[in-house]
Amino acid sequence: MGIVIMLLIITSPLLTMGIGIYALIKGYLKKIEKQKQEYRNYPSVRVELHDLLFVIKKINNKSHDTPIAVYKNRSNNKYYVVGLATYLANPLVSYIGHIKKPPEIIVQSHNKNRIEPQDKGTLYIAKELGNVSVNGDSVTIGNETYNYKGSIHVQNVFQTSKSFELRNSVVTNKILDEINNATIIDGLIEFDIDKY
Repeated sequence: MGIVIMLLIITSPLLTMGIGIYALIKGYLKKIEKQKQEYRNYPSVRVELHDLLFVIKKINNKSHDTPIAVYKNRSNNKYYVVGLATYLANPLVSYIGHIKKPPEIIVQSHNKNRIEPQDKGTLYIAKELGNVSVNGDSVTIGNETYNYKGSIHVQNVFQTSKSFELRNSVVTNKILDEINNATIIDGLIEFDIDKY
């Protein structure tokens, strides 16, 4: 009997902590679902995933990168760039690193379905946050200016200089022309692949 009481005393804090973590995660997921429902009331456009931009910053000799999506409106060829602090309008992006090789990029919807370039979906636009400005290789998104350095598929891309850099995923030399004056947005993306 004493051993049972001792085990209860020892495991009680762990159990309480586990329940607390579960409640936090459940609350966060509920908040995200509520935000999705709210965003579905905003105007929407049909888009395709055109490219990914990678904002790469070197802080304390370590590179930090943030992927942001570029969408293309299928009816009028207008481009949208997701704001840096926007979560629900971006797909989930991860990489598999290879030594002396460019990373393998994996793009998924929020439902964990794999997304490929040109996959289609509905973009709900909650806010327009301004426009992208391109001047030569200098790209301004919001209040930050980045030096465009080409495709992320080039080797040694994470060995950045001291300035902020911008790279893209799809190998194209037209991306700067395409995103110049693109609308920066906050909102929600729902890919068609998630409906099947």
